[in-house]
Amino acid sequence: QDGFRHLARGTTGNKSGEVSARDSEDLALMNHDELEEIVAIDAMIAKAEKDHGVALVALNARLETLVRGEVNLKTNPVGPSRLCHSFFDATQLLELDIKAKLVLFKLFDRHVISGLSGLYGAGNTLLVGFKPEAYLAAGLG
Repeated sequence: QDGFRHLARGTTGNKSGEVSARDSEDLALMNHDELEEIVAIDAMIAKAEKDHGVALVALNARLETLVRGEVNLKTNPVGPSRLCHSFFDATQLLELDIKAKLVLFKLFDRHVISGLSGLYGAGNTLLVGFKPEAYLAAGLG
């Protein structure tokens, strides 16, 4: 919900807790388990962006017509990056060893991330005929 709120306001809403294996300076300060978690999350995101790329590009373009800012793979509230980072943040509250966390990530990938094509298809279908100006003219906005 916050992701959509930030998108509507034209803000990024990036959390300081988001992980990325691309910042080598931060990687040097991490322990092995943290690094494994980051690699697992980044791999899940990359795979999902590849598998759902066409639907994601279309959904991003449709969402962009409704908001002030740019909608891309990082700012889409239902994009793999946001979903995976939110899941990662939620798992930080759990007291699990790295093996259990990696199994949890794998299950999330298998049962949630791999099934995003239905969500993206439904979102694209819903938005394909949506006319924001008609919505606002009807006093619904």
